[in-house]
Amino acid sequence: MSEFDDAYLRMQQFGGAMLSRLADYKGPIDSIRAGKEELPSGCPGRASAIHTYYLAKVDEDLAEVNVAMKEVIARVWRECAEENAESASVASDSSANGVDAETLVRLKFCVNRPHVVILGAGASVAAFPTGDANGKSLPLMANIVGLLGLKRDLAKAGCDPKMDFESLYSQLHGTDPNSPTIRLIEQRVEEYFGSLRLPEHPTLYDVLLLSLREKDAILTFNWDPLLADTYARYAGQVRLPHMLHLHGNVRVGFCEHCHTAGDRRQPCAGCKTTLIPSRLLYPVPEKNYDAADAFISTQWKQAREFIKNAVLITIFGYRAPETDKEAMAILTEAWKPTGRDRLFEQIEIIDVRDSGELGRQWAPFSFYGHYQTHRSILESRLARYPRRSCEALYSTHIEGKWVSEIPWGWNLAGLRARIAELQEYEHERT
Repeated sequence: MSEFDDAYLRMQQFGGAMLSRLADYKGPIDSIRAGKEELPSGCPGRASAIHTYYLAKVDEDLAEVNVAMKEVIARVWRECAEENAESASVASDSSANGVDAETLVRLKFCVNRPHVVILGAGASVAAFPTGDANGKSLPLMANIVGLLGLKRDLAKAGCDPKMDFESLYSQLHGTDPNSPTIRLIEQRVEEYFGSLRLPEHPTLYDVLLLSLREKDAILTFNWDPLLADTYARYAGQVRLPHMLHLHGNVRVGFCEHCHTAGDRRQPCAGCKTTLIPSRLLYPVPEKNYDAADAFISTQWKQAREFIKNAVLITIFGYRAPETDKEAMAILTEAWKPTGRDRLFEQIEIIDVRDSGELGRQWAPFSFYGHYQTHRSILESRLARYPRRSCEALYSTHIEGKWVSEIPWGWNLAGLRARIAELQEYEHERT
């Protein structure tokens, strides 16, 4: 996919009938770009010619229904021209800051693209360092055998309880996926994770959810219910991001009739039938996401789209274990499709490990070293610029502006007040 094709797709996402017709203009625009057509008078370069063509087609075909969209494009173009006033031409192939005007027009629309957060078990541990409301610890793969009380049972079954859980389960599953030991492990997982309860005080999961908007998404690999329960704390009061459970969740159920998900303790909001508990995906090398049940395959289909369209990705507490090779291949393919560069997009990695180790691990997933590492979510762009992370990225990296951080309150009333203020401004802009 060319950069121009990519620009069409991004602009279509911005909305408006005129933008949905851009495909009809592709031939003439490509001719201008290739120099096969003489530039209109008053147009100093290719990008300006393309812009003139857009406006001409709006006037001819869609004037009545697209006045607002024409004004948006004209305004964006004026801003781009002002930003590049020091260059010889606003539409030259290179400008003083190394970003041409065509690219600047495309980047202007990046702020409307998603900020995607990928969560692993380390995120839940960081969000609940002293455990859930009853002090029960959030498991990691390294300590889950002990927390689930499985050591003695595994030893009786002839297994080494000191093995890491991923290798242990994968080995047992490969030998006999229906063995009594496998069934016992899965029963204990359901019981332990299902018993976790959300504290009344705000946690880092409150910060995470409230920092994102409806255009954004959280992709979680975690089985625990605490993110879903935090979501329920604000549902109907705050416009929240999409939440996708890539390996299932003990709190989430699925309606096969309405193809919707929700709290499995409640009936389907549409047809009022009982929700089917989502299937938990365990650490085996081949999970076959697309061939899994309707819930899992739907979650992954949406995840691909969010990753493909993302401008910012935050990876929080996810270590991409060996048994998640399939997942990483899917996410990488969506983020780094053949023939497409991401000149502006950024990755943030939140992890307590050494930054050098993180850089080496995630290098195949990043473009041009466009990543930052943080030891806490509170250091990240997500928490420093809640609900404005993409705008802050554009302002600092493209416009070269200083952006003030947005302070948080650390009680539920303070959080709700701050978000209400930010949402009011969002509503004014829509």
